Amino acid sequence: MPRSRRPAFGLKILILLVWAGLMAVLVHRVYIEPESLVPVATDLAESEEWTAIHLKGQKVGYSVQTIKKTETGYHLDQKTFLRMNLGQVMDLWTRTSARLGPGLDMESFDFQLAAGPVEYRLAGMLDGLDLRLVSRTGGQETRQVLRLDQPPRLAAGLLPYLSREGLTPGKAFMVPLFDPSTLSTKPVRVVVEEPEKLMVDGEAKDTVRLRMDFYDTKTFAWIDGQGRVVKEEGLLGLSMIRTTEAKAREGLVGVEQVPDLLAATSAPASRVLPNPRKTKFLRVRLTGLDLGGLDLDGGRQKQNGDVVEITREDPAAWGDREIPIRDADLKPYLASSLTINSQDAQIIEQAGKIRGTDFRVRPVSEKITGWVYRTLEKRPTLSVPTAVGVLKTQVGDCNEHAILAAALLRSQGIPARVAVGVLYFQDRFYYHAWLEVHGGTWLALDPTLGQTPADATHIRFLTGDLDRQSELVRVIGRLRVEILDWAEDDRD
Repeated sequence: MPRSRRPAFGLKILILLVWAGLMAVLVHRVYIEPESLVPVATDLAESEEWTAIHLKGQKVGYSVQTIKKTETGYHLDQKTFLRMNLGQVMDLWTRTSARLGPGLDMESFDFQLAAGPVEYRLAGMLDGLDLRLVSRTGGQETRQVLRLDQPPRLAAGLLPYLSREGLTPGKAFMVPLFDPSTLSTKPVRVVVEEPEKLMVDGEAKDTVRLRMDFYDTKTFAWIDGQGRVVKEEGLLGLSMIRTTEAKAREGLVGVEQVPDLLAATSAPASRVLPNPRKTKFLRVRLTGLDLGGLDLDGGRQKQNGDVVEITREDPAAWGDREIPIRDADLKPYLASSLTINSQDAQIIEQAGKIRGTDFRVRPVSEKITGWVYRTLEKRPTLSVPTAVGVLKTQVGDCNEHAILAAALLRSQGIPARVAVGVLYFQDRFYYHAWLEVHGGTWLALDPTLGQTPADATHIRFLTGDLDRQSELVRVIGRLRVEILDWAEDDRD
């Protein structure tokens, strides 16, 4: 890979963080319900609301949400356009349609995402507390049943309801947020703050400010007396302002002026590493955020306060284990999921071809990592990846590489999990995803860079699927990395 070009970093991770930062924006606005409120029938007026989306003062998109009454409840339709620069400028479209009951309880939804030639679709039907999901990407369809703790509800009905109840400063609500892009429910605390007068489109509006706490990040929403969102502010300088259709659509930033989110969210390194891909040991101090609850300690990483040491593993640590591995404690890392389709017939067949006559962890892991590295075109994609979809398109960034490699490995009985964190590249640390494989102990592999094992500039923050990766919202834009010491492999 040429030194002058950035590798395909964790674009999906970043998109998820952007969505989490906007909080109630995009698809997130569709699926939240306060735990402290009893569901009641709500007479929600039909409406069409337009908002303009800004990033660091530049208009980068717009959103429109319509609500219509039906014989049995309501129908919601929300469309969003975003122009984003993630190493290259791409236009992103999302659409969420939902059928709702009279109390705004969600009965079904259809979520679609498109960016260039890449399309992703997720449909869900609620059956009691079972959410029956159908995912489609790359011409492939995957089904899964997700068990929820409680029925998800429509955010459009939440704010009007809270408004009628009285938004007393200091009052707080706990809100479980269901996100179809990560297929998970996360707790959000909504706190009523002070009344505030806003100037919007030259008009003064009386609003109440709400603060939303997601992990240790804070985002804000201003609502009027009817519970309508007037303005929202999220991470990275993202904001949404309620306006007319004409004003929402006009004045979009040109391609050359779109702020580069990859550069803006990367962490500068305090020192230059001359040969990062040959780094076998790295000691860093991590500052700017609360490190509690992160997966910074374990395996090749050792944490002591805010200092983390990463030592590249010796491949001999794999030992000589035969596959398939069936250890009970490793069962979760062998299972198939909506994204890691390890039991799909196409995945099993391809993995068998790659494996050949080898039946031991190390050679099979090296073969699969190398095959994914050589086969996939390294190109940014804005979608929610599934292994079968990636196998068909053979295109993607680090998330596609990691998801496909994990599925191929699991299909052959090799425990694998996705690791997310940062990777050193050209004097900065960028968000990235790679793999950890178990063959006696966990070892890091990077199918995007073709490394077995991965170099020591991979700093792991979390392991898990998309639901866990969304927790990187705690890190984005805050991380500072001080390089204290390093060592290079002296072999050619």
